[in-house]
Amino acid sequence: MLLATVQKALEKAKTAAPEAQEVVHKQEVIRVLERAAVDSAFVSSLFYEGAGALEDYELTGPEKLAILTGDVQWLESQVGTLTAVQKALAGERLAAKIW
Repeated sequence: MLLATVQKALEKAKTAAPEAQEVVHKQEVIRVLERAAVDSAFVSSLFYEGAGALEDYELTGPEKLAILTGDVQWLESQVGTLTAVQKALAGERLAAKIW
């Protein structure tokens, strides 16, 4: 019974359309980036809690991943050109020694 359930789930995963890799929540992404620019405690929680620090925001998986990894290129391709303030988290992420 368990094996059949697992096999059915695997088959469904093979045929399901992948999650869209685009920003759905543009204003939420901007809100997170701007908060990170002024709230060092929030930045620390992003570094150490990862996606858990973003629970209060309505974000998709790709949006969270781009924020957490500081993927400015992907964010700008989805949101538009970011300001220096909005890019600050990416700079901090690259400078962090936790990778």
